[in-house]
Amino acid sequence: MKNIRILLGYLSPFKWQAFKNVIFNILSAFFALFVITLIKPFLGILFNEINPDDISNTVISFSSIGELRDTFLASIITGYGKLTALMLVSIIVILASLFKNGFIFLAYNNMASMRAGTVRNLRKKMYAKVLRLPLSYFSDARKGDVMTRISNDVQEIESSIM
Repeated sequence: MKNIRILLGYLSPFKWQAFKNVIFNILSAFFALFVITLIKPFLGILFNEINPDDISNTVISFSSIGELRDTFLASIITGYGKLTALMLVSIIVILASLFKNGFIFLAYNNMASMRAGTVRNLRKKMYAKVLRLPLSYFSDARKGDVMTRISNDVQEIESSIM
């Protein structure tokens, strides 16, 4: 638990980026779910399994998004035809996929800048610490050993952040 508090201390300057990362991940998950729910009507129209007469008789219920989607799709099919409904569903699936991938990109972008900033701050602190060490420390320890410890510790913290 103490290690997590220390790690959060290094992440505290990047609170806003961490918040944006969480929001972008939530939005990408929402659009991924949206794309998955649109696959069924897409295939239903494609293989002539959706009958607009069966769907349009249902009452609109806001408790189920699937019923609302099917009712909207049935009204498009009866008003404009199956080809237009298929094109509309295709465009919506493509747009939702683009939004999903865009939000994933933004989440990774925020995570990369947060990781780079944390590693930069950590390296600055380590460098300042090494400069404050007495000369007797460097005569007792090998220089390569000190550099290996520093780089391995920073790399371990970087992987913890990810």
